[in-house]
Amino acid sequence: MMNRQRFNEIPVEDRLSIVSMRLVQFIAVILIFLAIIGLFALIIRQEADALRVLLLGGVIGSSGVILYLANMLDEMVKRARRNADLLTATAEVGQITAKILDLDELFNRAVELIRDRFAYYHVQIFMVDDTRTVARLVASTGDVGQKLVEGEYQIRVGSRSVIGRVTQVGEPLIVHDTSQDPMVVKNDLLPATRSELALPILDGDRIIGALDVQSTRVSAFKLTDIQALQVMTTQLGTAIRNARLFEAQSTSLQENKRLFFESEANLREIQRLNRQLTRKVWGDYLQQRQTLQGITLTPHEVQEQATWTPDMIQASQRRRPIVNELEEGGKRTIAVPIALRGEVIGAIEIEPDPQARTDDLVEMLQAVAQRLAISLDNARLFEEAQQSAIQEQRINEIVTQYQSAATVDDLLQITIKELTQTLGAEAGMIRLGVLSPENNNHEDKP
Repeated sequence: MMNRQRFNEIPVEDRLSIVSMRLVQFIAVILIFLAIIGLFALIIRQEADALRVLLLGGVIGSSGVILYLANMLDEMVKRARRNADLLTATAEVGQITAKILDLDELFNRAVELIRDRFAYYHVQIFMVDDTRTVARLVASTGDVGQKLVEGEYQIRVGSRSVIGRVTQVGEPLIVHDTSQDPMVVKNDLLPATRSELALPILDGDRIIGALDVQSTRVSAFKLTDIQALQVMTTQLGTAIRNARLFEAQSTSLQENKRLFFESEANLREIQRLNRQLTRKVWGDYLQQRQTLQGITLTPHEVQEQATWTPDMIQASQRRRPIVNELEEGGKRTIAVPIALRGEVIGAIEIEPDPQARTDDLVEMLQAVAQRLAISLDNARLFEEAQQSAIQEQRINEIVTQYQSAATVDDLLQITIKELTQTLGAEAGMIRLGVLSPENNNHEDKP
C-alpha cells in the first residue's frame, strides 16, 4: 500500500491518473459484483430446491454455499457455450444441406456434418421404405458406417429397438445408458457407444425416417441437444422433400425425353413406311396407266409427253425447287417437286414472266404442288374404288350364272368362260381333285 508521503511525492498529473484508474477499477468491481449477484439470483432460483435441501440438512456451510454457486456458475457458462455451439452448428448444417439436391449426397453429407459440428461419436440416418415395415440404413459415419450401409443394414419398424420405436411413434427417444436399457441392440461394430438419441424425420405428419446419434459418455444428451437436433431433423426433412421433388422432376424429364425420342423414332419409321407404300402404289399405278405420264403446254396446244427435263429431274432428286436463270434475253425456268407423304411422285416446271418475282413464284408453285399431290392421290383412290366396284359387280354376275348350272361340268364351263372374257385371257384351265401327300411336291404326273 502506497503511504501518503510517497503519494505526495508523485507529480500531480500522475496522481490524477492513479486516482482515475482506481476509480475505474472500483466501478468495474461494483458492476461485476452486481452481475454476479444477478447471476447468483438466477442460479439460486433454478437450483433453489437442491440448495435448500443442502443448507437445511447441514451438509454445507456458508463457504460451501459459495463453492456450490461457483460450480453452478461454471456449469452455466459451459451450458451457454454448448448452446451457442449447437445453434451455430444447426444453422451451418441447415444452410449446407438445403443446397444439396442429390439424395445420396444429402444423406452422407448430413451425417458427416452433424457428427463433426455436434461432436458426436457416431451418426446415422434410417429411411422408412414404401411398405412402411422396414427402416433401411442409408447413411452412416466412418468406416463402420460404410460397412453397415454396404451390408444393407435395416431395422423393422415397431421392433424392440430405438429406431424401431422412433419410426413407429414419431417421438424422440433418448437412452442415457445403453448398457442398462433393454431396448438397445448392441452393435459389436460400435463398442464405445454409451448413450443414444434418435429423432424422427418427418415430412409433414408422415414419418419418413430417423436420425440416430451416439455418444461415448453416459447421459451425454441434454435438453439443448434434443432441441437443436429437432431443428436439425426438421431442416433435414425439408431438404429430403426438396431432393425427392427434384429427383422426381428429373426422372419425369428423362422419361419425357425418352418418350419424345421414341415418338420421333416411331414417326420417322411411319414416315419411311408411308414413303415406301406411296412409292409402291404410285409405281404400280403408273405402270398400269402407261399412257398417263405427263403433259406439256406449248403456245399452240397441250401435248401428252413423258420426257423429264434436267431441272425437273434435279428438283425431284433434291426434293426442293430449282430456279434456272438463263442468259440475258433468254427465259428462266422454275421446277418444283410434287411430293406426297414425303415421296416425290412427279414435278412441275414453268417458264414464268420475266417481270414476276422469283420468290413469289416459287412459293405459289410449291403450294399448288402440295394440293396437286393430295388431289392426285384422291383421284387414284377413287379410280381404284371404281375398279373394285366393277370387279365386284362382274363377280356377282358370274355367281348369278351359277344358278342356271345343273352339273359340275356346267359350273366349270361357266367359270372358265366368264373369267377369260373378263380378264382378256386367251386360255385358261381348271382342275378338280384331292392330291395325296406324295403329290404335294407339285411335280407333273403323266
